[in-house]
Amino acid sequence: MDFPIAFETKDFIGLALLIPAFLAVTIALFLLPKLREATIFLIVIGPILPLGLDIHFYGADWYRGTIRGFEITYVDVLASGLLTCVLLDPREKKLYWPAGLAPLLVFSLWALITIVVMEPRIFGSYELSKMLRGFLLLLVAAFSIRTERRIFIAIAGLAAAVSLQSLWGLYQWFSGTFRITGTLEHANILSTYLCLITPVVAAAAASKHPPILLRAICWIAVIAAVPVILLTLSRTGMPVFAFVVSASIVTCISWRPNPVKVGFALLGLLLVSGLVARSWEQVSLRYGEATLAGEYFDEESEGRGYYFRQAKAILHNRPFGVGLNNWSYIVSKEFTTERGLRYANYDDLTAFRTRNEEIYSGAYAPPAHNLGLITLGEMGWVGLFLFVVAWFRWFHIALVNQFGKLQREFRFLSIGILFGLLGLFLQNLTEWTFRQSEVFMTFSLLLGILAALHQAHKQPLAPGEEDEPEEKETEERIGNA
Repeated sequence: MDFPIAFETKDFIGLALLIPAFLAVTIALFLLPKLREATIFLIVIGPILPLGLDIHFYGADWYRGTIRGFEITYVDVLASGLLTCVLLDPREKKLYWPAGLAPLLVFSLWALITIVVMEPRIFGSYELSKMLRGFLLLLVAAFSIRTERRIFIAIAGLAAAVSLQSLWGLYQWFSGTFRITGTLEHANILSTYLCLITPVVAAAAASKHPPILLRAICWIAVIAAVPVILLTLSRTGMPVFAFVVSASIVTCISWRPNPVKVGFALLGLLLVSGLVARSWEQVSLRYGEATLAGEYFDEESEGRGYYFRQAKAILHNRPFGVGLNNWSYIVSKEFTTERGLRYANYDDLTAFRTRNEEIYSGAYAPPAHNLGLITLGEMGWVGLFLFVVAWFRWFHIALVNQFGKLQREFRFLSIGILFGLLGLFLQNLTEWTFRQSEVFMTFSLLLGILAALHQAHKQPLAPGEEDEPEEKETEERIGNA
């Protein structure tokens, strides 16, 4: 298949700068250990910062898939430098096998098999490259965020990310945007991102263990996120956010009253009540756009039930799926809609046509708006089974941390990540936003932190900084290799 994909001059320039940038970051972090903390903060907040410091090369912007090209950002450069520094620096803690990594590796191996044996391969290669970037961030978090101070820095990064999305979203709303998107591409991506990280920030706010200044910052971020999730008008995101954030707070908070807690509770209640009243009309209209029966059971509609019918048709002929990230390509080419319409065929694209006329991506089939369905359709029953096993393992790790030997002072973080993963899972029952780069990168970071907490069952987390040689002897290691 001769798709109109090619390298551009900017791609070669950007790729040529990667090695010098990586070497500069690694040397700086090795010589100046204090910079590692700032790097952790930037890696946490970096996926949603619209700085334009990214390379999107050999891309297919016209493809209606879950990713449209190979992506490399400054976050990858920082993470690569930090990981290299951690591996080389004897002052850092020993390596270990991060919990939850094995099922993710097996799932990724099956993804690679589907790419190799099914055409076209290029779209699946895009998705696989994102998985590799996720592995990088998981390992960085698992090996570098292993002391009390660094954990608090990571939490501060998450709180800053929530606050940034809130400020950006409110600015969009005051500017007349109907459904705000924050720094992301779509309102549903923003709601997914907030459902993933806000429970972690809420757990830190409600716990008594982080420093009081950090707790105050987290409370402000959580309160600021409430109007933003409402203004996304995400029909799944709003109730999921309310559930996971409330559950995180209720689980972590001490029920002994004090003026600060009462003040924040009253402020939050007033804010939520006012915003719900202010946006009630829009929220009502949004929920009134479609009924559950119409969305899933009306065969004349192309609602979310339509994706179930597509998946059924795919599996009837292809029990092992159509290949990673090939849903849009195969459905557009081989499957007609119940209305008798047919999507445009990607095979009709040519380099000549691309140069001479704009391609309307809406003419092609969208990805299934259900993470389980798109996994099933692209990777078959084997892929779905491996994905379910991976999710089960991640939830299992978070639950084990609550009842194992993890220090009481850090259980709040594991609780927050548990509800963040639950929020991500529930949101993706009606979306595929798990695969969005910003969401997936942040998810990988949280998995790495969860693995570091799980390793602390063997040895307690250290309160200090392993970067200072004179303090090295006072620290506890999380575990042995």
